[in-house]
Amino acid sequence: MPDVRRSRLGFTLIEILIVIAIIAILIGILLPAIGNARKIAQKTKCMSNVRQIALASFVYAQDYKDQLWPAAFWADLDGDATTLPFTPGLLFSYVNYADFVVECPSNKRARAVSAGGSNGFGWTRDLNFDYTMFDEMQGAQLGRDIRVGFVRPNDPNAAPNLPASLIPTLTYFRALPIFVEESTPIWNQVFTDGYWGNEDQISVRHDKGGHVGFFDGTVDLFRPKGGPNRDLREPTLDFEANDVYATAKGLPGTFWKVTDRGQPYGWINTPRF
Repeated sequence: MPDVRRSRLGFTLIEILIVIAIIAILIGILLPAIGNARKIAQKTKCMSNVRQIALASFVYAQDYKDQLWPAAFWADLDGDATTLPFTPGLLFSYVNYADFVVECPSNKRARAVSAGGSNGFGWTRDLNFDYTMFDEMQGAQLGRDIRVGFVRPNDPNAAPNLPASLIPTLTYFRALPIFVEESTPIWNQVFTDGYWGNEDQISVRHDKGGHVGFFDGTVDLFRPKGGPNRDLREPTLDFEANDVYATAKGLPGTFWKVTDRGQPYGWINTPRF
């Protein structure tokens, strides 16, 4: 007579399918959470990178007559970050492993359409920097009461002096913006010079924004206004450096366009035509 008490070995097909279905459901639940955690970690690391650069510029100013370093030498002492050989600039004296600190973990100094190039640091990257300096801020003095703000996107912003009618529309940065997480397609992949100005824009790779580092060593996530296509410049819709104005007095007639008019070192301390 057969032993009906013997234990059953293995699983039925239905049981295996149920287990597989449960695992698939768990993966479906966990993967988005893991992806979001990764994005948060990348954004946090990116903010930390910009903070290190901003703090380095602040400490440099404390060491050198309370003035921000010259834009031409902040990263490359040759004064041109687009040529080889690359000569480590002033940043390298204040930040360890600066060649990694200038790299956003989300972008890794890649072009919008990667060409697999080699940058000035000798790495297999297309860009020298994911973060660039607002070069007209060179020579800024610690403790100066300079207000910097931006108007709504508009093109062209040709007038160097902001009309009084537009002063109420300004949105002010809370401190002097020194470093920007620059938009790769507009135009960091075209002008890999380490500067931010003119038609350059801010990245939107982190929660529709990019990081801005200020002269007091702090950082904000800045979400710029922009048109529907973030890979193409849409002049009347996109925030760009041309929209930024500065004043030392806050009075009509004293708000001057900041970028790309050949201003000398220290111009930002007394903005003028």
